[in-house]
Amino acid sequence: MNDNFEGKWPQSKRDALIRLLDDDDPEIYNQIRKTLLSIGKPAQKWLQPHTLSDNKLIRLRAREILRYCELKRADEDLLVFCLGRGDLELETGLWLFAKSADPSINLSALKILFDDMLLQYGSTHHANTKYEQVLLDIHDYLTKFITVREVTRSEHSAYLYIDKALTNKIAHRDLLVVICMLAAKRFGIQLEAIMFQGKVGLHSPSAPSWIGILDDEGSDLKIFTTEVDDHDSLSNRQILMHICRNLHQLYKQTGQDKHMKQNLYYLTALADSFPGAIEF
Repeated sequence: MNDNFEGKWPQSKRDALIRLLDDDDPEIYNQIRKTLLSIGKPAQKWLQPHTLSDNKLIRLRAREILRYCELKRADEDLLVFCLGRGDLELETGLWLFAKSADPSINLSALKILFDDMLLQYGSTHHANTKYEQVLLDIHDYLTKFITVREVTRSEHSAYLYIDKALTNKIAHRDLLVVICMLAAKRFGIQLEAIMFQGKVGLHSPSAPSWIGILDDEGSDLKIFTTEVDDHDSLSNRQILMHICRNLHQLYKQTGQDKHMKQNLYYLTALADSFPGAIEF
């Protein structure tokens, strides 16, 4: 901090500002909150120790302001990512989407959890196995840990976020397919996502005559042959758009306007670098 800032906000003035978080008047709190947010990162450092304050109101308000700052930062990081040119890194996008919904998650720990989940499978994996059999094995292995559910109620929005799939052990069908794709990649197997009859599926570029599609309940992965022209390949950007569109529709249907608009911004940003109109 420069001298001008120190002069404007000496310790005594900072302490007085923090003490006002205890004021019962909501108008005063809103003004203090606005002031702290305008100060930015220095104010966030001032607030951090007070998240453990003995004063309940100061503790709660300090945590609320810091969470707002975390959400804003996660939102900005995801928007910057979505506006990137060309195709995008799929797994990075999924983690950023998770962070935008819950900025408190520990991404490093979740990535380790995902890797650990695959250790047992990796110990029995053979590189010469047919790709379609590998996909079946990965699906069967992952469904020991993750249950597939359809998104039908507001609380089920969690099923579309990768962090919740790994920690709550429940995922939307389309997300489980993408997780299978990421798992295969960890073993050097490149699978591509496709859209077939309204469902997300997978196939190998080395053997495009077969595709893997989850059944309606998501419990079984069906492998069958098909003509290449029968399905459309999906880029990483399109996969993220598909998941984001599902989130937007869910939040719209359940009247969660704030989350609906937020996902609309992400979807628009993703589409900005992709030709064609967005369909809702």
